[in-house]
Amino acid sequence: MRNKLIIHGHFYQPPREDPWTGLIPVQKSAAPYSNWNHRIARECYAANAFSRILDNRGLILDIVNNYQYISFNFGPTLLSWLKDFSPGVYGRIIEADRQSLKCNKGHGNAIAQSYNHSILPLCSTEEARTQIIWCLRHFEFHFGRSSEGLWLPEAAVNNSILDLLIKEGVKFIILSPWQAGAYSPKPSTSWKALADKPIPSHRVYEINRPEGSIAVFFYNHSLASGISFSHYLHNADSLYTQIRSFKSSDPVENLISIATDGEIYGHHEPFGDMCLAALIRLIEKRDDFQLTNYGLYLEEQPPRFLVRLKGGEDNLGTSWSCSHGVSRWYKDCGCTDGGKEGWKQRWRKPLRESLNKLRGKLEKVYSLEMKRISSFDPLALRNHYIEVIEGRRSRKEFAAGFLDKIKQQDHNSEALFFNLLEGQKYAMFMFTSCGWFFSDLSGIETIQNLAYAARAIELYSPFTGKELVESFLESIGSAHSNIAEQGSGKELVEKNVFPMRKGLEYGAALFIIAELYKLEERRLKNYGFFEKEELVFSRNPDNGNGVEHSGNIRVISSLNGRSEAFSFHIFVEPGKLPRLSLDQEKKGKRYIELNTLPQSIKASIIQQLTVNCLKECGDLALSIFNHHRDLLSISRSMSLPLPEEIINMAAISLKSSIEKIISNNSAFSDKETLMISLKEIEKLIALAREFEIAIDLTFLNAGISKLVAQRAENLSTAFKEHIIEEIKLLAKSAGRMNLTIDLARAQNSIFQLLMLADRQDYLTPHQKKLLTATAFVVGINA
Repeated sequence: MRNKLIIHGHFYQPPREDPWTGLIPVQKSAAPYSNWNHRIARECYAANAFSRILDNRGLILDIVNNYQYISFNFGPTLLSWLKDFSPGVYGRIIEADRQSLKCNKGHGNAIAQSYNHSILPLCSTEEARTQIIWCLRHFEFHFGRSSEGLWLPEAAVNNSILDLLIKEGVKFIILSPWQAGAYSPKPSTSWKALADKPIPSHRVYEINRPEGSIAVFFYNHSLASGISFSHYLHNADSLYTQIRSFKSSDPVENLISIATDGEIYGHHEPFGDMCLAALIRLIEKRDDFQLTNYGLYLEEQPPRFLVRLKGGEDNLGTSWSCSHGVSRWYKDCGCTDGGKEGWKQRWRKPLRESLNKLRGKLEKVYSLEMKRISSFDPLALRNHYIEVIEGRRSRKEFAAGFLDKIKQQDHNSEALFFNLLEGQKYAMFMFTSCGWFFSDLSGIETIQNLAYAARAIELYSPFTGKELVESFLESIGSAHSNIAEQGSGKELVEKNVFPMRKGLEYGAALFIIAELYKLEERRLKNYGFFEKEELVFSRNPDNGNGVEHSGNIRVISSLNGRSEAFSFHIFVEPGKLPRLSLDQEKKGKRYIELNTLPQSIKASIIQQLTVNCLKECGDLALSIFNHHRDLLSISRSMSLPLPEEIINMAAISLKSSIEKIISNNSAFSDKETLMISLKEIEKLIALAREFEIAIDLTFLNAGISKLVAQRAENLSTAFKEHIIEEIKLLAKSAGRMNLTIDLARAQNSIFQLLMLADRQDYLTPHQKKLLTATAFVVGINA
C-alpha cells in the first residue's frame, strides 16, 4: 500500500534593498556574488529549478524541476526579486505550480508566506492582518490563483493569528510537532496531553475557533531534523530508506510530512537539490509512496482529530525555532545562532521595545494624517497598497482611484499620501524576524531593520519634525552590542544607518554618470526608486588635460512623485575619478561622492578609466614581446629563468591578445570566423603553457560559456545544423585548452529541446541524431 508523502520547502530571504535607493548594496560576505540573493539563487533556487541527475560518468541523465514535485512557499519579497533578477528561475517556479495543479486535482504545490517574515504573534492585530492580506494578494498576483495554505514565519502562531487566518479563508498551516499541547478524536471527548512529546504527524488535525476552523499539518521531526542537520541529503537511497522506516500499513492515517528550510537543498547542503531530484525519481519507480501536497491530502482525508496548541512563554505563542515559544524575538531566552563564548542577547528586549514604541507613534501619525488628506479608511487603504508595491497598479492609478476621496487634490498631498503609505511598509519591514535571530545587535540583518526604521521616520518627518528620530535614538541607546567597539544601538544607527540616507540628488548622479559613460540600460537592471524626467547633457571636446561637461536634469521619485531639478557640472581628468557637482536653486551647490554609487556603476567607471591605459599597456607589451620572443626559447634551452619583468610582460601581451579576440563579436559571427578565432586563441594558450606563463583565464571561461549558451538558446528557437557544429567547435576547443566552462545554461536549453523533440515530431531523424550528439558534447547522456 502506498503511503502519502509530502516534502515541503520553505524558501525565504529577508528583504535586502537599501530603503533610500531600492537597490541592494554589495554584500562582501556573499562573494563571489554581489549579494546573498544572487548567491543563494544560484546555489539553491536555480539548482532546484534545473536539478541534475547524473550517470556514473558524470553525464546528465535527467534535469528535474523539483518544485513540480514538492510543496513549497517562497517569501514574497524574494519571489518578487527572482521575477526581476532571475526570470528563468521564476518562470520554472510558476510553471511547476501550474503542472502540479494538473497532477493533484486542482491543488497546487505552492502556498503563501506572510509578507516580510515578521513574527506574527508579536505584531499588532492590524499589522498581522495586513501581513496576511499582503501575502495572499501577492500570491494571487504571481500564481494566478488563491493560496489554500499559508506558511507562518518561523511557524510562529497563537490563537489571535489563527483567528485572522480563518477570517481570510486560509485552509491549513504547517507546524512543528512540539507546538501541539493536546489532541483528541472528533468530537472532543478524550483529550490526550502531550507535555514535552511531539504530536503524531501521520495525520491532519483541526483547530476549532469561534471564527471557524483551520487544518494543521505537523511535520515528521526525525526526518526534518535528519535532512537539516544530519546530512541525509548525501545519498538518495539512504534517504529513501530513512523515509521508508516511517511507512504505515494504516489505509487512512499514512501521511509522512517533511518540512524544512528550502535552502537546505543546495545552499546549506551542497548538491542537496540533486539528492532531492534523485529521491523524486526513485519514488516514481517504486511503489511505496505517492508524492502529493497538503491541499489534495486535505480534500481526500479531512481531519478526524482536533488539536490544541501550546501557549508558549508569556502565553504569546510558539514557533519551530525557539523551544520557549516566540521569546527568541523579544528577549534573551538562550536561543541563538553563532556568536562567541559569553555573548548574550540582552539587546533583543530593548530593540523590540524601541521598535514597538516607534511603531505605535508611526501608526498614530499615519491614522491622523491620512484622515486629513483622505476620507478612505487608513487601515483598509494600507491593505490595498500591496497593489502598488507589487506593480499591479501604478502610483498614479492608485491615487486616481481615490481622487474623489482625497480632500486636498494637489501634488503635495499626493506626495504626502505616498509618504504615509511607504512609511507603513517600512514600519513593518523593521520587524523582519532575522533582526533578532542571530547573535548580535551589529549583525547585517539587524542593521537592515534599523535602516527600515530610520527610513520610516524620515518619511514621516514632514509631519513630526525631529521628534521621532530623537526619541528613537534615545530609546535604542539602551540596546548594546556584544562587541565593545560597536557600542549601543544609537551609535550603530549613527555610524551605519544615517550615512545610508540619500535623496533625489543620488538618483540624478546615477543618470548623469550613466550618460557620461554611455552605460547600457541592462548594466543597471533598474534605477531603484528613481526615474529620469529629462536630461540635457552638453559634452565638451577633450583637450587631453581634462574636460568639463554640464547640463540639466530633473529626477522624480517613483515612491511619492516628488521631483527635483538640478544643473550639473562634471569634470573628468585622464585617469581620475570624475568630480560631479549639482546645483539647485535655493539649495546651492553640493558635490556628490561617486564612491557611494552602485557597484555596477563604479565597475563601469573603472572600466572606462582604465580601458585606454590597458590598451596601451597591452599594445606596448605585445610589441616588445614580439620583438624579443626568442628570449623565451633561448632561456629554456639554457635552463635559465628569465627576469620576472619579462615574464609579466609576456603574460600581459598574451592576455591582451586573447581579450581582443574574445571581445570581438564579429570574430565569432559564423562557423568559419569561429574556427579561425578559436585556433588563434588556442595557439596563444599553448604558447603560454609551453613557457609556463601564468594567465588568469576567468574572462575566457566566461566568454566561451556565454557563446555556447547563446548558441544553445538559438537552437531552441531555430534548429540550424551550423549552430550544432558551432557548439561542438566551442566545447571541443574549451576542452583542448583545459578551460572549466559553465555549461549550465546550454544544458538546460538542449535538455528541454530533447524533451520537446521526444513529445513532438518536428525534428527529422537526422536532426534528432545531431541533437543527441550535441547533448553528449555539453554533458548530457541523451
